[in-house]
Amino acid sequence: MPARIKPRRPEAPLTLSVEAAAKVLGVGRGTAYEWARTGQLPSIRCGRRYYVPRRVLEVLCEEKAEEARRLVAARRAERERRRAG
Repeated sequence: MPARIKPRRPEAPLTLSVEAAAKVLGVGRGTAYEWARTGQLPSIRCGRRYYVPRRVLEVLCEEKAEEARRLVAARRAERERRRAG
């Protein structure tokens, strides 16, 4: 019996267009392009195009998630202090 060949899963691209990065970040296309031009969104410029490394988006999302967790924890601690005080 012949061995089954598993279809290969396409690997995620190493870079995304600025438009795709804007969707991931939840911002407008113009904002993302401005961030890329000013360096606020680390990107690679190739000719007239900008590309955002996937890892940059992963790190930004991780940082924002951690920031949100700290904010929630601080608010909870403040609420507890008010209740105790």
